[in-house]
Amino acid sequence: MDRARVLVCLCVCVAIVHGQVASICRPNERLLMCGGCQKTCLDPVPECKGVCRPGCYCNDDEVRNATGHCVKLSECPRLPASYKQQTTEPRPADAKCPDNEEYRFCEACNKTCENPNPICPAQCARGCFCKKDLVRDRDGRCVKLEKCSNKSSNEIPHTSPLDKPVNDSLTCKQNQIFKPCGNCEKSCSNPKPICPAQCSRGCFCKDGFYKAPNGDCVTIDKCPKAVPVTLKPPPIAYELTCGPNQVFKPCENCEKTCSNPNPQCPAQCSRGCFCKDGLYKAPNGECVKLEQCPKGL
Repeated sequence: MDRARVLVCLCVCVAIVHGQVASICRPNERLLMCGGCQKTCLDPVPECKGVCRPGCYCNDDEVRNATGHCVKLSECPRLPASYKQQTTEPRPADAKCPDNEEYRFCEACNKTCENPNPICPAQCARGCFCKKDLVRDRDGRCVKLEKCSNKSSNEIPHTSPLDKPVNDSLTCKQNQIFKPCGNCEKSCSNPKPICPAQCSRGCFCKDGFYKAPNGDCVTIDKCPKAVPVTLKPPPIAYELTCGPNQVFKPCENCEKTCSNPNPQCPAQCSRGCFCKDGLYKAPNGECVKLEQCPKGL
């Protein structure tokens, strides 16, 4: 247990003895022995897994402002346009939502006319969501399920905080569809990927198509053929560029020289022109026999 936690625990114990627990924290705050990250105006829903800190935390539905006081989210100053929140949905101005909608800090997905009982991903987002017992129709309005239109579509016609693209003008390319929760995409280079648990929204290749290197979605037979990898460069071309009594080696860790005929070679190697076996590099750069090395080296 770290010193800060011990200090807080001692303060709490002393306060309990003297009946002063409530005076430890300021108004609109509560004491938590194992709290996570502080909710703030800039980040009202912080990702804080595995964090356990004792201290004073804002009450539910309140966040800490720039001066350190706990206020309602609607009382927070509006964020500048240049500020980008790390979230799937920006906070509405003054936290005001349209009719039949309410602002929620952590909601996994929206119920819609097409899918009133969705299987929601593990991650959540904050934004405006339909109130209880309402679903979102094709026009983006929150209505009762019995008022939904009988028209159906295979596309995603409605817009909602979790189901719409980040950019409203986003249109998917040919052979692509928009998915509110896609975790990975098959590609020509990796037709059977191991997909992570976390998902993201965006344009993905349709079923039966694979992402080509140029970004197009094509059938597997239209994928470009793999170019065979040449592990060793053509020896003739490199022999022409190397000097007399030298050969090209793709991986050589050291070279014997007249001054060091028995070197201690490192594990790392490099490619280039090296003296042929049985020859040693002289000070002038030529590869010679050991008996031809200059004396006195």
